[in-house]
Amino acid sequence: MRKRILTAAALCLAAISAALASPLDNIIIPSDQTYVRSLNGTWSFRFINGNDWSAYSDFFKEGYDVSSWDSIPVPGCWDALGYLTAVYAHPEDVTGLYRTSFEVPAGWSGKHVFLNLDGVLRGYDLWINGQKAGCWELANNSCQFDITDFVKTGRNELAMRVYTRYKGYEFDGNDDWGQVGIHRNVTLFAVPETHVKD
Repeated sequence: MRKRILTAAALCLAAISAALASPLDNIIIPSDQTYVRSLNGTWSFRFINGNDWSAYSDFFKEGYDVSSWDSIPVPGCWDALGYLTAVYAHPEDVTGLYRTSFEVPAGWSGKHVFLNLDGVLRGYDLWINGQKAGCWELANNSCQFDITDFVKTGRNELAMRVYTRYKGYEFDGNDDWGQVGIHRNVTLFAVPETHVKD
């Protein structure tokens, strides 16, 4: 009897979660490449040993000068690129600031624009054109952000703060090297207001 009650409760919770989920959650990247742009490439980067980024507290604002910053490949892991020593399971307490720019084509006007990050080690905050667009703290899981309200046709600026220490970080580890960085694809895409999700 108890097992049946627990199963029923689990089904109810799943139904409630599905009902509350936005139809704009987990959109599949279109096969029509007209509406897809890879943001992989060379980004501006500042490595910080520790978690105090107060010296760069406005790095996400539009027009911020990154001319003295390093260039880093995205995707890429900081330990493989020589910024820190590779360690097992959990990396050191470090922070990295990223900036790049991207273009939104005029043909995307009136569509929903998404940013899809396939994987970032470990937690991160995201800004688009100086506005906070979201955050995520689950290293190897992809995450999508609906950035429609933050972008404009033409040139846009993206900033990210990637960090290794957040609530529960001790459990976000595997039986492998504790790497850090944007280690999987970053993709910009657009879908019409009305579209087939599944």
